[in-house]
Amino acid sequence: MIVRRWTRTAVTRLSEVCSRLKSSSLEFASLRFGPRQFIASLLVFLLGVLASRSQQGPRTSPAQETPQILDLLDRIESLPIEYRADLTFTLLKEAPQRISRDRRNRLLNSIIADSYTAKYPLPMVYANSKRRTVDSQRALDLVWLPLDRASIEGTALALSLDPPSELWAAFDSAPIPSERTDCSENLTPDTRPYYRAMVRLLRKGLPGAYPNQRSAEDYLVEAVQRIQSPAQLLGFVDAVNTYELDTNRQSDVIRALTSRIGILAPSDREISGAEGSNNDLTAAVELFLSKKRLSKQAAAALLQAYRRFLINGLHQEACDDFTLDRAAEASHFNTLDTSLIGESPKPVGLLTELDLQATGRAGSAKVELIESDVLLRAQTHRLFQLFESNQESRYDPLSDQPPLQPDSSDISDILNAVKEIPQTTDQSELSRYENSQALLMTVLKILPSGPSFQDVVDAEVAFLNLNPIEESSPPAWLRALKDLVLISRRFAMEGGVAVRVDEQNGKPRVMPGLDAAFIRSTLRRYQSDPIIAAYIAYEDTIDPVYEF
Repeated sequence: MIVRRWTRTAVTRLSEVCSRLKSSSLEFASLRFGPRQFIASLLVFLLGVLASRSQQGPRTSPAQETPQILDLLDRIESLPIEYRADLTFTLLKEAPQRISRDRRNRLLNSIIADSYTAKYPLPMVYANSKRRTVDSQRALDLVWLPLDRASIEGTALALSLDPPSELWAAFDSAPIPSERTDCSENLTPDTRPYYRAMVRLLRKGLPGAYPNQRSAEDYLVEAVQRIQSPAQLLGFVDAVNTYELDTNRQSDVIRALTSRIGILAPSDREISGAEGSNNDLTAAVELFLSKKRLSKQAAAALLQAYRRFLINGLHQEACDDFTLDRAAEASHFNTLDTSLIGESPKPVGLLTELDLQATGRAGSAKVELIESDVLLRAQTHRLFQLFESNQESRYDPLSDQPPLQPDSSDISDILNAVKEIPQTTDQSELSRYENSQALLMTVLKILPSGPSFQDVVDAEVAFLNLNPIEESSPPAWLRALKDLVLISRRFAMEGGVAVRVDEQNGKPRVMPGLDAAFIRSTLRRYQSDPIIAAYIAYEDTIDPVYEF
């Protein structure tokens, strides 16, 4: 459409020129143009017009930044990095047309520059038993709310409209953390967001600031040489599996990776974290072998290096609380490439359980359980029974009964327990917070609309207001606030109930209902907390709807 419109304009202008020439008693033939010369000149003229217009870029209407939007943006820019990033990314997803391009770049650039101040440098993997603990919840929070430094920076780089040279400068100014972990820790780092950001930038091209790295493969070779842990190895291989290497330079990256894998000395906990419950690291190596189409010699060398890597990490010491199944780990390795792994004369020997058998024990990590509901088992049991009765009544087409309300004494017991947990436990501040939060959110998910539900909402918001966890562990605090904010929204369609059963897992989840307006008004009362105030300002300004 644009091309046709400017072509018509150009022809009109040329016709006007010719008309003026005629009106001046100049014959067209006197211009000494033959038909072919005239057509060539016309094409040159049209191309010139089109080129000048293309350089100007598309015409877009500037964003109308209303006073409400400007107030919201001022609030966002004043927040700690985790909350600033979360609200900015949400705004760019839900209402990008509400802010100008310049404001967008300014917000993203400030986030990139300040991402190093995030409390967590990377997401984490819980490498211990499958109990619900404070650390397992922390790992889940960083999956649901990826507000660690690497994830924040990676998302902001992906959204930025700046030229690649500036993005590379920002990325390389904050190298990946290289802390090692052992059996005294439950959590291991997950470096995948960092390496995914690296590959995303490689697709945009290397800037001229890298004279010694003439290609992406040069850059990747240097990145390989900085790998120090299984977490970094997983992140690198996982990211490179999505990147098309230059076939003429691929061998350089493969040789560097093979050499690096063979000299790593991982701990038992680090390998447990990198493998996870789905053998993530071994699966990434298998995909690398498949996608990169290595020669038999190169593939055999890589498999031999990976075999040494597993033996180096698992044959030494095992954690007392949780360690990988050695037989299963050997079996997974042996199936990576059966044409190369096996008995002689195959070039790569089979891995056995004995090869990986630990020769010593290396202790365990402290575990803080989230089990506050166990302390009030009778009360929570009665509330779940109430929930089930209300669900049956709700889905009964012949029933028009209002939902049953809980015994007020059960609610009082629970709210009193929330107040007493910080005074009676010797666990960490985050553990006390999580145990209190577990009680409050469990009750919110199963209570029907009514006075008791409103009492729990009051207690929840008061508990969140200026809570120290707001600063020390933002994802844990934000998880509860966003749950409340979400159920204070209006539905995208008419109707709705306070609780709905998730069909996939049968567990209750809170949804907007009759008390949505009460939740919003309760949150508005806590303007003294700048983070609560900013999130409610976002809701009131953008007015997003609840969708499920």
